[in-house]
Amino acid sequence: MSHSADLSPVTHPWLQKDIFVRQFIEQAWDLFCIFDVHGNLTYASKSFNPVIGFIPEDFQQVADFIDSEYRMDFHKMFIKTLQTSTSSKLEFRMKGTSESFNWFECTALPICNEDGTLTEISFVLNDITLRKNHENRLIAMAFHDPLTGLPNRRLFKEQLQQMLLQAKRTNRPFALLYIDIDDFKMINDK
Repeated sequence: MSHSADLSPVTHPWLQKDIFVRQFIEQAWDLFCIFDVHGNLTYASKSFNPVIGFIPEDFQQVADFIDSEYRMDFHKMFIKTLQTSTSSKLEFRMKGTSESFNWFECTALPICNEDGTLTEISFVLNDITLRKNHENRLIAMAFHDPLTGLPNRRLFKEQLQQMLLQAKRTNRPFALLYIDIDDFKMINDK
């Protein structure tokens, strides 16, 4: 995929005129872009350069950097905004210039003209990687023993419950094997 060698942001007519608005937008969100209803980019903040390495030219170039697990949801969010003219949010991972993935919270905001007709959609993105990393650590702590890192009783109970539900739903039996190794349960329960 070739990207534009021009690293300057695509400029939007009303953002060219109002320096205050442009400065506010550039600083309020980690990434900001505006697309017309056909998916053509009409504005992208300069912050795209350090994040993905270039200023995208259209919707698909932005979508290509989103983890494939979330790409369809990103497309659905665009279509939903086109159809309903309402805003919506989505969290997804996006590949950065360092080839690592960062988490972003994206809000799609409809932009309508004086007649109320949808003319553009803006996407405001905030990097939430730190928050997601903290959430993942808390989940790991809740379901794993802090000393050994092994799954704990809480995780066992949740997985057992899921297996029971699946066995009931599919009408297939399953087995559970319980082994007491050198009275380890008695030690572990203390």
